[in-house]
Amino acid sequence: GREETFLDAEGSADFPRRVLNLDKVEGVQVSGLTLMNGFVTLAKNYNGGAIGILASQVALSDLIVAGSSAAGNGAGIYALDSSVEADSLVIQYNSALGSGGGIHSVQTNLNLSQSSVINNSVSKNGAGLSLDGGAIAVNDCEISYNQATGYQSKGGGISLSGTQDALFKANLITHNNADNGAGAYLQDNSAFHLDRNRFTNNLADYSGGGLFINTSSGLITNNLIAG
Repeated sequence: GREETFLDAEGSADFPRRVLNLDKVEGVQVSGLTLMNGFVTLAKNYNGGAIGILASQVALSDLIVAGSSAAGNGAGIYALDSSVEADSLVIQYNSALGSGGGIHSVQTNLNLSQSSVINNSVSKNGAGLSLDGGAIAVNDCEISYNQATGYQSKGGGISLSGTQDALFKANLITHNNADNGAGAYLQDNSAFHLDRNRFTNNLADYSGGGLFINTSSGLITNNLIAG
């Protein structure tokens, strides 16, 4: 299982390495592993510290993604123009100088369920999840203790932008920090649905402790929003 099987990139600034690269592949399943210590720099593949997914269709399950760094976006997982089914992940202690400490997706259809995204950090937006475009579903997840530390950072737990179909259901979003939208920051989304989520103890240095919504339209049903 994932606690006995390790892929350790042993990456560093001097020896930058990504743990796993998935480029233009279909039907790939990755499960039962710990992927750790990826390190990507501006000079070499600066997005996707642990996992890079490019123009691919993949399934991820029962993984620990930990201790990876990116000079760009997506320290844990970076996905571009892809389709990703993900469940039973633990994404923790990853750090990006850009956005998406845990996951950064761009024009990607992402279905994330029964996962934990905890203790990740960024200098820009979406310390836990940074999701830009695509169809998004995030269900039964814990998104907690993530920190967006840069000036005017957005989305300690979640940054969601430019989507036309996004569902967040029965998630716990707690103890996240950002300048704006500490729990979640939503911008330029046309059909989001927040259903039965719990936003608690999130801290914004400026605006929107629990939730910040800007130029977006959607539904908010049966949520607890208490910071």
